[in-house]
Amino acid sequence: MEEFEVIEEFVRKWESEPPFGRRPEQQWVIDVVRSLETVENHGLVGFWRFHGQNSERIFQSLRLTGNSELARDIGASAFCRPSIETPSDKVLVATHLSPQDKERMKRLLFSITDRIEEAREGLVALLPRVEDEGESEPDTESSEPTLNVEVTERVGCPYCGQFMELVIDTSIAQQRSTTDCEVCCRPFEVVVECDPGKVLALDVGA
Repeated sequence: MEEFEVIEEFVRKWESEPPFGRRPEQQWVIDVVRSLETVENHGLVGFWRFHGQNSERIFQSLRLTGNSELARDIGASAFCRPSIETPSDKVLVATHLSPQDKERMKRLLFSITDRIEEAREGLVALLPRVEDEGESEPDTESSEPTLNVEVTERVGCPYCGQFMELVIDTSIAQQRSTTDCEVCCRPFEVVVECDPGKVLALDVGA
C-alpha cells in the first residue's frame, strides 16, 4: 500500500473517533493531512475559509511534526482572510486583493506546495507500526505514534560555574524561565528557542 494511502487510512479511522478520545499525536496528523489537502485543492484562500477558526491549533500541529516552515508560510497568507467570498459557482475567491498581494499569495502557494510531499512523508514515522509477521492490527500499547519533545540540556550557573541538567519541553517554540543553582542556590534566567524535538538556541543570564 502506498504511504499516502496508509496515512489516509489512519486519518479516517481517527476522525471517526470523538476528538476527546484522540491522542495528541493523532490530532497532529489529522490537522496536517487535512490542512495540506485543502491547500492543494483550494489554495491558501481555501485554507482560511475552511480551517481559519482552527488555524492556531493547525500551526502548532505543523510545528510539532517538524513542519515549522509550512506553518510560517501558511500563516503569512492571513492577509487574504478578510476578503474571502464564495460566489454562486462555489469557487473560493479572495476579493479586493492588490496586484502585489496576489503576487505574494502566488509565491507563498508555490513555496508551500513544493514541500507538501515531504511533509506527508514525515508523518509516516508517527503512524502505528504493523508487525511484519502476519499482524493486521497495530499494537495499541507500544506502537502508538510518539514524538519525544522533552530534551535534556546541560547549563552552567553564571555565578559559580556549576553545571546542571535541565529538561526542556521543545513543543514550546520560545520560552523564558528562572531556575536556582543546585550549588550556590542563586536564581538565574534561561532563555530557549526550540523546534519540536530539538533545542535551537539556549542562553543563560544572571
